[in-house]
Parts: sequence; C-alpha cells; structure tokens
Amino acid sequence: MPAPGSEPDWARAEAWMALQSPKLQAAWKCLRSGEVDEAFDRSRADFAIARCLWEGGWDATQIAAVLLALPGSKACERGEVYARKTAARASILNHK
Repeated sequence: MPAPGSEPDWARAEAWMALQSPKLQAAWKCLRSGEVDEAFDRSRADFAIARCLWEGGWDATQIAAVLLALPGSKACERGEVYARKTAARASILNHK
C-alpha cells in the first residue's frame, strides 16, 4: 500500500469494510462520500476506521494514507500529522 499522499488500495479497503458492522459501514460510506452531517463525529469515525483497518492487517502508514484520502475525514481536513497520530493510536490500542 502506498505512503500518505499516494492512492490507497480502495478495492482492498472496500472489501474489508464490507465485512464490518452496519454502523462502521455507515461511517465508512459517510467519510468516503464526503457528505458529513455537522452532528457526525468525524474524529471518532477516523479512529474506528483506523482500528478496523489495523485489525485487517494494514500498517499505520497504509492507514494514514486511507484517512487522508477520505474526503469526509477529519484527517483530510487536518493533514498528515493528524492522520499518522490517529493511525498510530489505533495500532497501539490493538497491541494491548
């Protein structure tokens, strides 16, 4: 998978997300489309997706690339440092 700034493997991401809970799938679709309601917690959705991708075998760099490429994500708005921190936090949580 490419580093941040490159195009993520969308087919792999879509296939993995299709196996997840309906709530996580809805968050994914929302962030993927960029159509985000003001009440929607984008930060929480970014983290949940990062954690899910980590569990699917993605590394932190790959996860950051996905978060940066999602038009509705908080990471897309805040940039690479935020995306990398979110991905790193998700990977740390999954190691505990």
